[in-house]
Amino acid sequence: MKKLVFITMIVILATSCGKYEDGPGFSLNSKTKRLAREWTIDKVIENGTDITATYLSMVTKHTMLFIDYGSLKETINQTILAKGWEWGEKKETLIITYKLLDVESTVVFNIRRLTTKEFWYTTTLDNKDYEFHWKANK
Repeated sequence: MKKLVFITMIVILATSCGKYEDGPGFSLNSKTKRLAREWTIDKVIENGTDITATYLSMVTKHTMLFIDYGSLKETINQTILAKGWEWGEKKETLIITYKLLDVESTVVFNIRRLTTKEFWYTTTLDNKDYEFHWKANK
């Protein structure tokens, strides 16, 4: 009987822990711990079309470094941008804030996958839908 209860609890936990559309279904690491690392762009999709090759021909270096809770350093080519971040509702979104020429802006990332090795999100920029796939730097 104890075995059956244990197996039932494992099945319930494994099926109820998945928060993001593309996983993971279960993780022992907190969402903040999975996010807090340096990420390098891996794939870019614009309105359903893979534009990774075009993107990487224009942007030779694109990284994001999430530092603990609230600090974000994004590097695009040689430009380093200081940004802030916070979890959105139910930790299903990230709210990114930044200031450029004294104008503060906010962008929302809808998280699709967050593991210690992969970070995928969707967002809308300039009336275009984007999906970004990032890989963790070692």
